[in-house]
Amino acid sequence: GCRDKIQKGSIRICARSGAPMSRNGGYTNQYHHAECYRNRKDLTTLWVFRNLAKEDQKRFMTEEQKRQNFPGDYAAAAAAAASSAGGLEKRDANVAECTELNVVAKKQKKDIAAVKKMKAREIADAKRLAEEEIQRTLAAERAERQRQLEEEKRRQEEEERQLRMRDDVFSITGLKYGEAKASCGEKVTLLREPENEYDANAVKVVNGYRQLVGRIEKDKAATLSSKMKHMQEDYHSQNF
Repeated sequence: GCRDKIQKGSIRICARSGAPMSRNGGYTNQYHHAECYRNRKDLTTLWVFRNLAKEDQKRFMTEEQKRQNFPGDYAAAAAAAASSAGGLEKRDANVAECTELNVVAKKQKKDIAAVKKMKAREIADAKRLAEEEIQRTLAAERAERQRQLEEEKRRQEEEERQLRMRDDVFSITGLKYGEAKASCGEKVTLLREPENEYDANAVKVVNGYRQLVGRIEKDKAATLSSKMKHMQEDYHSQNF
């Protein structure tokens, strides 16, 4: 044997020696670990073997002996194996179902992503159209303001022109002393008359034949003569 100490409660085999060793002529008992005892290969033939617990008996049995002595265990094992096989089939079915559900879930997720993308595109298009509409509205408002400004400018220019026209309307005096008469619509010429002994700012009106028609009224002649003088000076400075 292994000669190790046999622990209390462990299975041991007692081998009785054939020669008496004690004073009273008895036999000597030698105890061995059941696992270490090899003198007998089949321990199931020992008359006390059946007194061992079931699990302890299995430890020293071959597979065939276990089937013969404990057939119920193998039936239970077969049932467990069948149950396990059924469980595997059920598990495989569950796995297949889960796989199918995963495929469906992925497809749904993909569809949701596509819908979100489409909605995002629609929102972007709507935003772009709204911005374009705002830009068109602003452009129209700017054009309308520009038109109003131009119209206001034209109106002011027209008012100024009307005012100038009112300022350029002169009365001709001394018609009865003129050399000729002017008819309605006839062209006449205004000439400064600084040598006039009565009024150095006098402006005379002559027709196309240089005949005197009359003179501009005295109240406006001074201003008109001054303007004509400046215009004459500007003309000579630019051309001579």
